[in-house]
Amino acid sequence: MGLACAFPVAAQPLQLPGSPGVEVIAPPAGSPRAPGKRETTEATRRQPAAKPVAPKPRQLTREEQQRRARLLKRARAGDPAAMRELAVLHAQGGLGFRKSLARAAHWYRLAAQAGDAQAQFRLGRLLLHGGDGVRRAPRVAAALFLAAARQGHVASMYWLAHMLERGIGMPRDMNEARKWYMKAAEKGHAPAMVALGLMALTGRGTQRDFEQARTWFAKAAEQKDGWALNNLGAMYEMGWGVLKDREKAVIFYELARENGNPAGARNLARLGELKPQHNEQGQAASSADAQGAAAARN
Repeated sequence: MGLACAFPVAAQPLQLPGSPGVEVIAPPAGSPRAPGKRETTEATRRQPAAKPVAPKPRQLTREEQQRRARLLKRARAGDPAAMRELAVLHAQGGLGFRKSLARAAHWYRLAAQAGDAQAQFRLGRLLLHGGDGVRRAPRVAAALFLAAARQGHVASMYWLAHMLERGIGMPRDMNEARKWYMKAAEKGHAPAMVALGLMALTGRGTQRDFEQARTWFAKAAEQKDGWALNNLGAMYEMGWGVLKDREKAVIFYELARENGNPAGARNLARLGELKPQHNEQGQAASSADAQGAAAARN
């Protein structure tokens, strides 16, 4: 297979759908608050509302203060890498900045609009799920993943394909989903390989093909992907495109468990090869399961 998007695409300014910052619920720190009515009762007049006690910020060293000043200067001058770094610091509450996803979204948006693929991806993930002070905006997330994918950002290719497959933020299009999964898989992205394997295994968006499914799962299993290992176990247990082989199924389920997939442990317990942890039965991963597991990894 040839490599998809072998050459990086020059960053281009991005115009996102909707009004700028529409996804931010809470205003960034320091922004003026919009006037609003507040219900007042006799009790609230007598007893002022208790203010949450914020932990005292750590005193920054001189080097940290200088780094913070340089970072702000670069970001305000339009440096996308500095904007992205500021977004990460606000999301984590580092370098003396107050932890704020709304403020992180603000800086990610500026970097994304300047054409920074990594910022487009991170803002897309943030808007896909939402968070404290940030409203879910799947349509904007889809546009961000598409912009980053066109620049060769592999994880964005995967998430774009996921949204196309599920019809999240854009019309469902299985052919386009398969195309972007393929581009990511050709770049070595294991979750995309698992998604292609599941499409072949179930016949979603393509003709059912057990051999192709096993091939994709095996490629991802070389990277010790927990879902690929679990699904290979299921194929051997059920005899999907291979001879039934309980011993091989147990080996793959054990490898899946060792690589962090709890479905492997559940399958071992169901087969009597592991003491049951709970009543939930394990089975071959559904496409949604695989996508959800990948979310934690990417």
